[in-house]
Amino acid sequence: MHARLAVAGQAASVGSEHARYAMALCRRGLAELGVDDANSATATLTQAIALLTKTEPLREHLGEARFGLARALWPRKPAEAVTLAQAARDDFTAAGPTFTREHDAVLAWLASHTP
Repeated sequence: MHARLAVAGQAASVGSEHARYAMALCRRGLAELGVDDANSATATLTQAIALLTKTEPLREHLGEARFGLARALWPRKPAEAVTLAQAARDDFTAAGPTFTREHDAVLAWLASHTP
């Protein structure tokens, strides 16, 4: 509920083509994933990634969305999930040492999720 309101608020505030709106979508998708709604999370995170790619985000934001989508897709689409997780790993690497914890989380997930 809160994530939906945040998305609506960002859309009203900055428009639906802004990076902040994309990040609100990402938070919503991660919340949906957190309550085991993989189908909704998949749709929301896919939309977030499309917007983040267009708006040239910080790499850590793209990594967060890609890793969330990877987890939402597993085990329905394991090859796609692994590809997304690998891209997220690369995003966190490019984002620098501040994101070592996120990078390591992706590595651990990849180690335990081989199609």
